[in-house]
Amino acid sequence: MNKPSFFYHPDISPTVAARRAGEMLVDLLVLYGGLLTRQRCAYTWPFLFKSNPAYRSAVYRLHKAGVVTRRSHKGGPRTLRVSEGKMTDPALHPQKRWNAKWDGIWRVLVYDIPEKERTFRIGLCRYLHKLRLGCLQQSVWVTPRDIRPEYDDLLKALDIQYDSYLFDARTVLGRKAQDIVGDAWNFREIQRRQSWFVEKCSSQVRRIQSQALSQREIEQLAREEAFSYLSVMEKDPLLPRTLWPKGYRGESAYEHHLAFVATVKECLSRL
Repeated sequence: MNKPSFFYHPDISPTVAARRAGEMLVDLLVLYGGLLTRQRCAYTWPFLFKSNPAYRSAVYRLHKAGVVTRRSHKGGPRTLRVSEGKMTDPALHPQKRWNAKWDGIWRVLVYDIPEKERTFRIGLCRYLHKLRLGCLQQSVWVTPRDIRPEYDDLLKALDIQYDSYLFDARTVLGRKAQDIVGDAWNFREIQRRQSWFVEKCSSQVRRIQSQALSQREIEQLAREEAFSYLSVMEKDPLLPRTLWPKGYRGESAYEHHLAFVATVKECLSRL
């Protein structure tokens, strides 16, 4: 089993700690600045939130990831809507996640959102899919990746500490790692889609190389290929290599995608 990082602690995320240090500095500057000018303004942020800079930072990061959040007040209705966002799709550079060394720890997220917030619950589920977590059961999600920074943003922006828990686990119900992978993600469907893409991509590369296609036709094929590639990789959790299931086709799909891009570039350069 891989040894955890020397500085690893389940309650301390370096990313979260760095964020909070910066937010604390902002809070202190605002606080002492407010004391100097207290006759002009009584408070520099609403009393509803422990830290307005922390809240705004969390909302900004979620928005950048394609998540729109809103809470009117504590105890009020919450909104979480997922869109495309501005973050680069990890499937465009999957080697970073594939080559990551797994520390042997599963992050297990458990939540219980009341029925009256069904829309929020659906939005949260879509966001977890976007983070490529796997669903073990209806409200039990797992990932080998450290998601404490993302969870911390949800805590600040939407107060989900009242509805959820994030656990670290070496094992889940005494099951093997491959059992968890097989139960949490539908790799049969993932591999079927990726196998289709590999075959289709190979045939289109041969077509580009053997036929005299126009620039417009090549560019149209390039758009279709990019959309297809991202679609077949959408539900792939991009697990570290040690967790790959037997027959995994994700790396082959990526290699064929790169080969297609190289072929298109070469053909366009000759036109």
